[in-house]
Amino acid sequence: VVVVGAGMAGLLCAEMLTREGISVLVLEARDRIGGRLHNDGHGVDLGGSWLWPGQNPRAQRLLKRLGVATLPQLVDGDAFVHRGDGNAANVGEAGDRIIPCGPGAVRVPGGFSTAVQALATSLEPAALILSCAVQQISEDHDGIRIIFEREGEAGTVKARRVVLALPPGVLAGSIRFEPALPTGKANKMRETATWCGDWCKVVGEFLSLIHI
Repeated sequence: VVVVGAGMAGLLCAEMLTREGISVLVLEARDRIGGRLHNDGHGVDLGGSWLWPGQNPRAQRLLKRLGVATLPQLVDGDAFVHRGDGNAANVGEAGDRIIPCGPGAVRVPGGFSTAVQALATSLEPAALILSCAVQQISEDHDGIRIIFEREGEAGTVKARRVVLALPPGVLAGSIRFEPALPTGKANKMRETATWCGDWCKVVGEFLSLIHI
């Protein structure tokens, strides 16, 4: 089985197949794993940041199985709001209303990339290839042929099955299929927005205590 995409979904799929004794090869276009779970190298999440145990019990069980700890997102204490005039106002205990995650969220010490790395270590090194952009997937009487580009050179791998672990819009805009996907399905995939794909995060580091 070839898995296209080494984000959380692709790596979890590969890990589950490997535990069932199925041969797996993961192809990832970027030079890193994780997809939208990525940090700055110092534990600050640049992608997904929070988990809500009550809403995501399966994800919570996965982290426990991988030995990845969680900690509550702190929302207590005084909150300060910048008014745009150069001044900041203390609005008191308003963290649970201001912070984007709301109350009840947990984080992963060191960032959610910790979970991604834990999944990746369950695979054989040769089962994960980075900087490998899949360009075409073709099906014929011999099986499925995956054509990719890596370091400027084209390559081909054959498989009995392919799992596409990419956002629909990314998939429809980057990989050709033979035979072609139905027009309606391809158009719907292109129109499907990537969740949080247009978000931007800003990280601030305070080197000293600010008194307001």
